[in-house]
Amino acid sequence: MLKEEKSMDLKANKIPLIVSILLFSGLFSGLLSGCGPVMKNVTDYIPPTSDSGLECVARANDSRNTCQSDNVVAFQQCSEQASYDTEQHYAQAKDIYTEALERYIIDHEHYEIAYQEYEQQQQLLMSEGELDYIRCSKDINMTSINKFPACKKLLDAAIKRAKKLYEPNYPAKPYAPTRDRIFNRLRAKCKDTALNCDQIFNQSFRSCGGVITNRQVCISNCD
Repeated sequence: MLKEEKSMDLKANKIPLIVSILLFSGLFSGLLSGCGPVMKNVTDYIPPTSDSGLECVARANDSRNTCQSDNVVAFQQCSEQASYDTEQHYAQAKDIYTEALERYIIDHEHYEIAYQEYEQQQQLLMSEGELDYIRCSKDINMTSINKFPACKKLLDAAIKRAKKLYEPNYPAKPYAPTRDRIFNRLRAKCKDTALNCDQIFNQSFRSCGGVITNRQVCISNCD
């Protein structure tokens, strides 16, 4: 009889474990199935069938290669010019920074004075509120039941007046210029002058009689 009870207990202990495994497996499968397919955009170039069309596409491809080479040369020249202009811009930026730093020092001194006055006004208002609260709490003409809420209103009013005070703004400190930052800013403009060689090629490809189509291809989780 004892062996049968132990056997029943073991079976009972295994059931929750099996259920947990099944639930976890179902949840894991659900998570996997919830991941949708990963798609990739693909562009197909269908060339023309005529000889003249193919020659036209070949010329368009040569023009694209030339365009890309010209972009590389133009970017290098623009970068060299940016490197040359950096020193002039850096000298100007240093002068502007020096003036801004002098203004910041003056503004910071004014801020310190204004903030001290702001704190003093806050403390004065709070002290007045605390004094009103003490006087109110000692008023013998008020009942003890009405005394606390009435006196607390005086203190709350003082806190509200203190919060309404204008807090002076901390002055913004200027950033010191660097040659690298100026050079990167100037060189970034070089990309704006580059020609879109692929767009020009696509227009020529269509003019030659070719067809360009766009489609999506599944590359992951496709089942």
